[in-house]
Amino acid sequence: WLELMVDRVLTWRTSPKAKVPLQVECRPLAGTINQTIEGFLRMIPPGSVSLTSQIDSKANVNFDEHAVETVMINLLTNAYKYTGREKEIGVSVRDEDDKVVIEVADNGVGISPRNQKHVFQPFYRVGEEHRDGASGTGLGLAIVRNLVHRHGGSVEVESKEGEGATFRILLPMAVEKL
Repeated sequence: WLELMVDRVLTWRTSPKAKVPLQVECRPLAGTINQTIEGFLRMIPPGSVSLTSQIDSKANVNFDEHAVETVMINLLTNAYKYTGREKEIGVSVRDEDDKVVIEVADNGVGISPRNQKHVFQPFYRVGEEHRDGASGTGLGLAIVRNLVHRHGGSVEVESKEGEGATFRILLPMAVEKL
C-alpha cells in the first residue's frame, strides 16, 4: 500500500504538467485489464473480496499500458477501501458505439450527489462519516481523471449513498487507417 501511495504522489506531481510522455500502443485493453486485476488481487488478503470481471471488448484503443494500469489500480483500491465486510467488486469492459467502456462497481458506502461533483478534484476526500476508516491522499481519482483525459476519454461516477458506486471510463476506439 505504501508503494501505491508513493506512486500516486509521484504520478500526480508529473501528470498534470504532462512531463511524462505517454507510451501509446494500439491494441485491445483486455490483456492489460486482466493483468491489472491479477496484480490487485495479489495486493490484498486472499478471500477478502468477491471480484467478478466481464471483459468483452475486442476493439483497439490507443493507450499507454502503465497509465491504464494506474487508472485501474486506483479504481480497484478505492472500491476495496470503501466497501464493508462483504466486499463485492465488478469490472466490465465492453465496446459501445465508438468507445470502449470500462466500469468498476462496488457495493460500498456510495457517494452523495454533493460529493460526486468534487471527487475528481485533487486532495478532495469524502467526509469522515462516509470513509469508514479508509485512508488515502485524495489524489487517486484526480490522477484517474487526468490520465483518462490525456487519452482523449472521459470518466464519470454513478452512485447512491449506501448502495455503492460505479466509475465509468470511456476511451475512444482507435480509428482504422484505410
